[in-house]
Amino acid sequence: MKSIASLVVAAMFVISLPGMSDEPPDPFSDNEITPREGAPKYDPAKPWSEENRLRLTLSVIKHPTDRFDSAVVSLTAKNISDQPLQLDSELIIGFNVHFRTDLEPTDDQIRVLPDPRCVDYRNEQDRAKPTKAEAASRFTILKPGEAINRRIDLGEPLLGGGAGRAYMTTESGEMFDIETFSEGSSELVFPAEASELTLRVYYERGVGWTPDSLLEEYFGLPIEQLKVPWKGRAISASLVLKLERNQAANDGAVSE
Repeated sequence: MKSIASLVVAAMFVISLPGMSDEPPDPFSDNEITPREGAPKYDPAKPWSEENRLRLTLSVIKHPTDRFDSAVVSLTAKNISDQPLQLDSELIIGFNVHFRTDLEPTDDQIRVLPDPRCVDYRNEQDRAKPTKAEAASRFTILKPGEAINRRIDLGEPLLGGGAGRAYMTTESGEMFDIETFSEGSSELVFPAEASELTLRVYYERGVGWTPDSLLEEYFGLPIEQLKVPWKGRAISASLVLKLERNQAANDGAVSE
């Protein structure tokens, strides 16, 4: 076997473009999309879910003062169907938190990342792999009407997880890549000039997502024991946060 001289892991999180039947809706695009056959029509102003199974709701625990990293929000995932629904009990795997500031360009303007008008992600850190005992209890089954919550402190590193590709180079200079799965965290850096911050949470387990084999490798257990998450898609409505100088607009903020 050839020895590995270098290893570079590609970015794990990609926002897909709207308007294609096999692609998820863009959480911050007002363009009309065509969900997969049988899915409800997507309205950016409302929560959306394939098969009307999962409702994602964002609400405020602590309003921001003079900085967005002083805010704390809650994500609630509720089974609104009449069937059991399997999810990550930590609401991490399959879940992506998207941010948009009031400084960002519109959809038809070109942006080059990193963009000082956008939320930046820094100091990325890998998360330790769970033990087999932790993995066995990681996923939960929500009965109809049941819900679970995740606390998201914008001043703390944001947890995430997903599939990506590791690009490797052999000593002879040949490059190849392999699929990987990992979890990690990133510190959030908010533009100092921004006065409004919009959040949406998007869930995707099925389309273009992590193969079961990668989950088995990462968690060290067969799929049958993991009770892997629902292979569907859902998105919350927007939650808009404003700094203390606009505090009145924050009162009672909740995404419905």
